[in-house]
Amino acid sequence: MQFIRSQRLGAQQLPAILTGPVVTDALGIPRYAATIWIDFLHGDLAPQTRATYRRAAAALYDHAEQCAPAVDLDLALLSPDLSEIERVLSAFLLSLQIRSGIATSSQWRLARSFVFDFLRFSEVNTDTMRKRLLEIEQRFRRLRPQAPRPPAPVRALPAEVVEDLYDIFHPGSERNPYRTEPIRWRNFTIFMLLLHLGLRAGELLSLAAGAVKGEFSHVDGAEAFWVDVEIDDQLVDQRARPASLKNANAIRQLPLPRGPIVDKALRRSVSKICGGISRPCHLLGELAYESGNFLRRSSEEFFPGTVGFDL
Repeated sequence: MQFIRSQRLGAQQLPAILTGPVVTDALGIPRYAATIWIDFLHGDLAPQTRATYRRAAAALYDHAEQCAPAVDLDLALLSPDLSEIERVLSAFLLSLQIRSGIATSSQWRLARSFVFDFLRFSEVNTDTMRKRLLEIEQRFRRLRPQAPRPPAPVRALPAEVVEDLYDIFHPGSERNPYRTEPIRWRNFTIFMLLLHLGLRAGELLSLAAGAVKGEFSHVDGAEAFWVDVEIDDQLVDQRARPASLKNANAIRQLPLPRGPIVDKALRRSVSKICGGISRPCHLLGELAYESGNFLRRSSEEFFPGTVGFDL
């Protein structure tokens, strides 16, 4: 199989416009259509730009030689044989699609321009041929290599991941990486609020101790719990970046899912964190109230890298 070569001429006796990149065949003979396109139609461009044009034309010639059966691209362009030209361009686009990217999109644009610039230069002499050429050009102009689609984002944690996280965060678990019981309960509460309610970071950090509420439901015959997400005006936020809500005047009441794990854990968490405190306090900040070190958005000290939480 003969592959197209690209060379650079630099002989002193050649005119400046002919000194530069050129596409040649296996014998070193310049390819006619590519030479016309690079040196005659675009001879005023910078050498670096003409070299880019040469690479695109050489790639198209090379691909035409690899078609089955092989296509003499110069002959197809001079005839012109529009069916063969369509076949080469379609196969070339498909090959670029396989290795799609910014570079391949540029290469496709230049290869397409090479073909149709030369056909316009050669002055197709029948109305039927000109009409078909216009249709082919418009069709290929709308086509380009498409970047591969990114994988679909994970919108829900798999059940086995949730179960594993429950086992890690449970205050009584041997896998729990936190040292003290109060911090274990606080982080378990954070985990459950994020998992079951989908709270934003600002909403989570602004929760007051009395945000978790409940009452007996006569409809269901059981106690129902919910969380009030709002800014408590009685609380003074001592953090450098105070927690805030997306809509400061809104109040969201989010029902908690029923179940022994959620009910028991939340009640015990609130009791452990703020039990017996009469003054207003943040639900998640009370543990460090005495030192004035509230839970912050940058929470690496509370969530080590073994768990990887980031508010």
